[in-house]
Amino acid sequence: METKEFNREEVSELKKLKWTIQDVGGLQIYRFIAWASSDPEIEKLFQKMRKAIYEEADQPKALRIGEEIKTRIMVNTQERMEKIQR
Repeated sequence: METKEFNREEVSELKKLKWTIQDVGGLQIYRFIAWASSDPEIEKLFQKMRKAIYEEADQPKALRIGEEIKTRIMVNTQERMEKIQR
C-alpha cells in the first residue's frame, strides 16, 4: 500500500470529495460481499471497516481490514472446494 502525504494547501475540496466517494464506494462493495458471503466473521470485519471509515476516518486501517476480508473469503472458498472434491 502506497501512501502520499499532502500539505493542507494542496488538498482541494474536489480532492476531498473524490476521496470520500472512493471510500464510500469501496465500502458499499464490501457491504455486498459481506451480505453475499453469509459468514459472521466477514460481517464482523465489515463492521470494523465501516467504523474505521466513518467514525475514525482511518483509511489505512480500513484497507488492512479489507485485506483480512479477502483472506477470509479465499479460505472459505478453499474449504468449499475441498468439500466438493471429497
